[in-house]
Amino acid sequence: MTPSIARAWSSELATYTTKKTAVQRLDPRIAKAMSTLARNERAPTIAQMAGAVRLSQSRFSHLFAAETGTTYRHCFLLSRLQDVVNMSFIQHGSMTQAAHSAGFADLAHCSRTYRRIIGVSPGIHLKDWQLQVVGDGSLRPF
Repeated sequence: MTPSIARAWSSELATYTTKKTAVQRLDPRIAKAMSTLARNERAPTIAQMAGAVRLSQSRFSHLFAAETGTTYRHCFLLSRLQDVVNMSFIQHGSMTQAAHSAGFADLAHCSRTYRRIIGVSPGIHLKDWQLQVVGDGSLRPF
């Protein structure tokens, strides 16, 4: 998988993270949290993020859910799954190494989390994303 395809896959994951429309504006503290997650940095825990935006964990959790329509934990896990995809396909590492680097206990933990959040196993989903670039620059499945 090429880096551009991995980025496309990452943006597909990102569509799961918010129900806000472009017209609605997020609270600036939640926008900061979403921006941090979108930059695909090592995602801070809820305690770290709440501290960074100067809210209690409880208030941050409630505000995040109210503003985005999902929980911070859900977005945090999506960020970790993005890390796994990026590490295994862009850097051509193994899925096990990528899972460990992203903070999962092992590959089975990563796979269970992936299946619970995305709805299919990573193998099936990633197989669907194995695309190749054809002569005109378009993509098609292998």
